[in-house]
Amino acid sequence: MLDDHTVAFLCADVSGKGIPAAMFMMQAKTIIKDLAERGLAVNDIFTLANGKLCDGNESGMFVTAWIGILDLKTGLLQYANAGLNPPLVLHAGGEFAYLKARAGFVLAGMEGVKYKINEMTLTPGDRVFLYTDGVTEATNTKEQLYGEDRLITFMNTNKQRISKELLTALKDNIDVFVGEAPQFDDITMLMFDYKQEKGGNGMPEKTFLACVESLPEVLSFAEEELEKAKCSPKSAMQIAMAIEEIFVNVAHYAYPDSEGEAKLQIGFDKNSRTITFILSDKGIPFDPLAKKDPDITLSADERQIGGLGIFITKKTMDSLSYRYENGENILTMQKNI
Repeated sequence: MLDDHTVAFLCADVSGKGIPAAMFMMQAKTIIKDLAERGLAVNDIFTLANGKLCDGNESGMFVTAWIGILDLKTGLLQYANAGLNPPLVLHAGGEFAYLKARAGFVLAGMEGVKYKINEMTLTPGDRVFLYTDGVTEATNTKEQLYGEDRLITFMNTNKQRISKELLTALKDNIDVFVGEAPQFDDITMLMFDYKQEKGGNGMPEKTFLACVESLPEVLSFAEEELEKAKCSPKSAMQIAMAIEEIFVNVAHYAYPDSEGEAKLQIGFDKNSRTITFILSDKGIPFDPLAKKDPDITLSADERQIGGLGIFITKKTMDSLSYRYENGENILTMQKNI
């Protein structure tokens, strides 16, 4: 995160093997991260990084890389490519397609190279898939490559899957294709789902007084959004229980000596059918996920009091995370419906 609404993401691959390659990649990563955090444009990041990496590069190593900087509020994605494979982009309701923007020269390959800035606008439900050539150049015992055609066919056949499942399935498919052949190159894959969460138009939000008495209003807001998403009764019940648990935690612990507010944001990705809930407050730092899970093998009399509600929430949601950022407790949960 470069600021509260801008995120930078990158995929890269270094030439060579072993410790020297690892050291060179660490150097490249440090340089690129430092330049990105200065607020530079993507083309300037690569242009300056290339100059620094060329300096004293007696081994002749190089790095292929693709960097994107995305404004989460507007969906504007600015990107630059230094010789990495063309990403696959899926726009909501469509198919994956290769991003045809011309790639620049590899980093550390030649001094004086200037890189081009490219732009596109993402809308909620869009996906960007980055990968190294270890994917398309995976080779089987017949010396056949996995290839770009097989890759895009697999991605479009499985595009409805959530990202983690899709990438795991792709790796399994590559392994089946390769069979007994030794792995030729390392494989890196990165999927970016644009959900326009913080402050974006694609995520309705409401602010409530952080007290137990507000719970019916909170649940009513959530139910309205779940109905729009055509959520099943079973999932809706699980989500309502989870929201009640996390909101009551805020009501009890966020503002012990005063009144305060809590904001609930709800977003739905039609492509993956994933619904996201973000509950934030400006109370004292409190991580409800830090409590140790209860030992459910014990009887109710033997177990320590507390923790069961959050434990059930962890089990029924697909993901649950907490962070404290800019004076706010932020708890995010997602469920595929």
